[in-house]
Amino acid sequence: MWRNSVNFPGLGRWLMRSTVARRVFYSSKTDLKYILKRMKLGRHRCFEKSEEPIPGLEPLKTIYEDLDVIHVRKRQPHLLFLRSELMWQRLEYLKPSGIQARQKRKLIERSPPVLLLMEDLDANGTLNYMRGVIRLQKDDVEDRVHLFHPCSRLLIARRFDLVKRLNLIQEELSMAQQSALKLLLEMPCILLQSPPEKFEVMHKYNLPSGLSLDHHTAKIYPPVYCNKLDVNPRVFKRDADQQLAYSFRRFKLADVLDYSYAKHYGEGQPEDLSKFLIYAEKRELKEKYNKVM
Repeated sequence: MWRNSVNFPGLGRWLMRSTVARRVFYSSKTDLKYILKRMKLGRHRCFEKSEEPIPGLEPLKTIYEDLDVIHVRKRQPHLLFLRSELMWQRLEYLKPSGIQARQKRKLIERSPPVLLLMEDLDANGTLNYMRGVIRLQKDDVEDRVHLFHPCSRLLIARRFDLVKRLNLIQEELSMAQQSALKLLLEMPCILLQSPPEKFEVMHKYNLPSGLSLDHHTAKIYPPVYCNKLDVNPRVFKRDADQQLAYSFRRFKLADVLDYSYAKHYGEGQPEDLSKFLIYAEKRELKEKYNKVM
């Protein structure tokens, strides 16, 4: 729940917000092509060459190189940054459960974090990624708001920081470096052709009306890929064929995400919204002082 939610006038309007699906057209002038290239993600031809957006979800194929699985390479912050962020968020969520590394590894291999991207042409083509789900109870009914954060072209993500994060992931999952890198690089990645019914794009300097990071916060539950989805996991790999990719469009966001957050291993620890927004802003380089990486 929100702290001090009674004094948060924008909360009711935010929860009742219903987003009308709109037609989205992608342009090379937006962040989409730039960031996908640096994350080594590719669009399937049936989606990329379509004159109009194809309804549904678009699976993105990973096109990483062999060296990317061997070690963390220099000058490639986008390749691992968001993937490692979502993986670490999931591990932090599981930490209070006290399960062993082997159990965590099996759990994450079966239901991995999922990277969901959404382009906002109303904001000059900004590319946003889904950080998680905010769950709120209203009249004994759970409301889910999908929280997005802008993907920055400019990141403070030195190779040293990425290696340190990778070592922590290896330790938590008791995995070798190459196995951990492969797990990150093969994380399911999806492009949303239209926004979810209830969502909010937040940045430290772009908050909903009435929200103050000094007085309000929320719990962010990590985005988890549903392991019951009837789809071949090869759809996210470079050798996926067009027919397999095109068939993915029949799914909705509610089909792809696992909202259950099972408590078989105990209660998880969601991420704190205020802490995340402050941390995320520090990770962005200021264009005035830095070059685009």
